[in-house]
Amino acid sequence: MDENDVVRDKAEILANLQPLGPGLTGHLDIAEFRVATAANMAVVTHEDNEYLDYHGQIIRSRLSPDVFFEPGQPRTRRIIGFVDRREGRDVAWKRIS
Repeated sequence: MDENDVVRDKAEILANLQPLGPGLTGHLDIAEFRVATAANMAVVTHEDNEYLDYHGQIIRSRLSPDVFFEPGQPRTRRIIGFVDRREGRDVAWKRIS
């Protein structure tokens, strides 16, 4: 199942793979790999740590413990906190209401 709640088999995943566009390079590191088994079934879950060089801008992304998703809206995220970096110093913002 992907971030859009679409379930695909291996053949469908491989058929839809496409390379990154010109000027982009990147890779995924699989972290927190887990397997749960029951009867004749196995469920695999993992977190992906993404690295992307976007025309010279390095982007590293992974899900944060402060990000929540809305049921049925996998691309909608609710963020409850973040850190803003200004002139080399972190400015922490917190929700107060």
